[in-house]
Amino acid sequence: SYCGAPTYTRTPSPTWTETDTPTITLTPATVTPTQTATPAVPWWRQVGDPLPLSGTINYMSMDVENGIPYVVYSNNYERGIKAYQGGNWVPVENGFPASYVMYPAIVLDNGVPFVAYTDGTLGSKCTVMKYQAGTWNPLGPPGFSAGSIAIPRFGVSNGDPVVAYADLISS
Repeated sequence: SYCGAPTYTRTPSPTWTETDTPTITLTPATVTPTQTATPAVPWWRQVGDPLPLSGTINYMSMDVENGIPYVVYSNNYERGIKAYQGGNWVPVENGFPASYVMYPAIVLDNGVPFVAYTDGTLGSKCTVMKYQAGTWNPLGPPGFSAGSIAIPRFGVSNGDPVVAYADLISS
C-alpha cells in the first residue's frame, strides 16, 4: 500500500486588467517542487510503513482531517479504518461491524468518521455507519437503498451525511 501527499510550493500569479469592457485575464500559477521521494514518483512521499494486511486491497477510500490521513479499506479477508498518527498507522475502530464491505467511502466531520459502503451481506444495498464513543452505529436502517448499489460517495454537512451512489437496479 502507498499513501502519500505531494509536497510543493504553489506561487500564484494572477494578473488582471480592466478596460472599457470588463475583462479579467489570469496567468497560470507556477508550481515548484520542494521535495522528491524517488525519481519515479516526483513530489510524492510515502506516509508510514505499508499497511500490514492479508491479501490485496479490493476497495479503499481516504479522507484527511487536520493533516491526519484516514484510510478505510476492505478485501476478502478483512476491513477496517486506520489513521496515520505518531508515525504509525493505528486502528480507528472497535470492530468495524460489517462482514462484507464493498466500495467503502470515508468522510470525517469534526473528528467523527462516517463510512458509506455497499453492504454485501444485505443484497449489496447502501449502509452508512458513524463511529462515536467507541462504537459503530448505523445511520438509518442498514441496507436502506431500494436495490443494489455501487460506488457510494458522500459528504457531511453540519453532521448530516448526503449520499450519492450508482443504482444498479433502476439506473
